[in-house]
Amino acid sequence: MVHVAFAGTAVVLKTVQGTREQERGALLRQCAAQGIWAGVAWGEPGEAPRANLRRLLHMGIESGKPWLMHLEDDAYLAPDFTERVGVCLCSISECMWTFYSARKEDEAALAAGRLFRRVSPGAFANSQCVVLPASHLPEVLHYLPQWEAEHLEHRSAVDYFLGAYCGRVGLPIYAAVPPAVQHREVPSLLGHRARYGRVSRAFAACYGPTPTPEETCTSPGPTS
Repeated sequence: MVHVAFAGTAVVLKTVQGTREQERGALLRQCAAQGIWAGVAWGEPGEAPRANLRRLLHMGIESGKPWLMHLEDDAYLAPDFTERVGVCLCSISECMWTFYSARKEDEAALAAGRLFRRVSPGAFANSQCVVLPASHLPEVLHYLPQWEAEHLEHRSAVDYFLGAYCGRVGLPIYAAVPPAVQHREVPSLLGHRARYGRVSRAFAACYGPTPTPEETCTSPGPTS
């Protein structure tokens, strides 16, 4: 059964046409197995990721639900994903939650028995799975053009933008401990080299190794 708080979350998978079909299929199969209905924001090859972010934000507004989950196609869900997310949303609702992180701070927080940790806006990186209160979505969309104009050096950064938004409006950021999502070991479509590594050791310590997409799912999922 899906946690009652999770049921109030619009889940939108952000992906790009013609890419990561196996990973996307595996993730959608996981969603179905956990009782999650996920909408899909389809990007076009070659367009900036934030163009698809705009689609995703509009889908969140149109859903009418109190929270929006931004889920990327290279994510792998923990088996208790919906319960973990629901508990976090019930604990602190007026914040941005991130359910993926690969920082050393996660391991330290896990060893200390903490269920979440505070993240400073300037340190926020990786947007594989984040949840925003829907009440902020119109302002997020309004701020996006201004931030893009002020940060031409970040042509493809969604995580930096979200961190900047939270810092601007004073919205706290919390990371679930351990992460409820793992980052699959696939190359970045943007050619990024991760500063802190792309695999969460804290997730692996709690949930073990990540199955391959073929082991997780045999169907590529929707194609359009």
